[in-house]
Amino acid sequence: MQMKNEQCEDALGYWTIGIQYLHLTGSVVEEIIRQGNSWVIMSEDPLSPDDYENRTKWADHNLIIPLLFNFYHGLEVLLKGFLIAAGAESKPTHMEFPTHR
Repeated sequence: MQMKNEQCEDALGYWTIGIQYLHLTGSVVEEIIRQGNSWVIMSEDPLSPDDYENRTKWADHNLIIPLLFNFYHGLEVLLKGFLIAAGAESKPTHMEFPTHR
């Protein structure tokens, strides 16, 4: 079975966006590691809530939900591209992305 040009472009659009979500997820994980995943801050002076938030903004306890959302959404979008490439009878819905035309 050969894909039609439009079908190929649609699948490529989904794959491109899906890879971008997964790349974002990997970049955030790398930054969490680089920042030391600080969530307990030792200080001689009391920290204000703003100081604590700023010093822990790259900690996993602040980012786990958005991180998982981006990871699973990236997988979902990639799979939609594969459904289109495989000739699924109906085009996947939920989110539409522009094609590369």
